[in-house]
Amino acid sequence: MTSLIVALNRVVSVMVGAILALGSLVTLGYQAGWGWARTAAGHINPETLLELTDERWWPRAVFGISLVAIALGGLVVGLALWPDRIGPVVLDPDSADGHLTVDLRALAGAVAHDLKGRIPAAADVRAHPFLDRGVPTISLTITLPGNADLSQAGSAVADSIADIYLALEGAPIAIPVFFEVTRNRPVPIKH
Repeated sequence: MTSLIVALNRVVSVMVGAILALGSLVTLGYQAGWGWARTAAGHINPETLLELTDERWWPRAVFGISLVAIALGGLVVGLALWPDRIGPVVLDPDSADGHLTVDLRALAGAVAHDLKGRIPAAADVRAHPFLDRGVPTISLTITLPGNADLSQAGSAVADSIADIYLALEGAPIAIPVFFEVTRNRPVPIKH
C-alpha cells in the first residue's frame, strides 16, 4: 500500500474507532450511574432529534451525508484492495550520467528465479515489488524446511543481492529478506 492509502486507512479507522469507543463509554457510564456520563446523556434531547426529521432540509442532509459516507468507504476499501501495480521505476533520476529505468516486477521475478537455483532446499521463494515511501523495494520471502542449512541460504541471498546492486550501479533500492522456516513434523504411521 502507498503511504496515502495507509494514512487514509488510519484516519478513517481512528475516527470510527473514537466514535464507537466514546459512544460505548458514555453508554456504559450512563448504565453504571457515573455522573459525567449522566450529564453528557442529559444534553441529548430525543424530542429535538425527532423534530429534526420533520425539517425540509433533513432528507437532503441525510442523502448528502450518506453519499459522502458511501464514497469515502468505497474509496478506503477500493484502495486497500487494489493490487499494487508497479511499472517501470526511474532509479537515481538526478544523476549527471543519465537515469536508469527498471521494471521492478521483472526484476523481482528474476531474483526469485535466481534464488530458487541458488538455494535448492528452498520450498518457495516469493519476491514482491512495491514502492515504500518512494523507495523502490523488492521484499523477498524464502521458505525453508527446518533442516535446511541457513548459513548457505543466507550466503546465497547475500550473493544475489550483491549482484542486483552491482547491476543497478548503486541506484537506491531496498531489499528486505524474510526467512520462513517450517517445522519438520513426524508423519503418523497408520497400522
